[in-house]
Amino acid sequence: MTTKIPVKFKGTKKNSTANISIEELPNKGDFLNMDGQVWEVLKKTFVYDADGSVTGIEFDLA
Repeated sequence: MTTKIPVKFKGTKKNSTANISIEELPNKGDFLNMDGQVWEVLKKTFVYDADGSVTGIEFDLA
């Protein structure tokens, strides 16, 4: 079973949210093709709940 986690992509002209499998998560410096535009991942931030479990990941794009 593949685990999916909510992911938020934030950029100057692009904001979107998707559920992505852990195996597909990009890293800082990776390039993403989203809707025909290429974005570079500048920053990856993990979002935690009070118990310390990861509830989401935010990516800053350029």
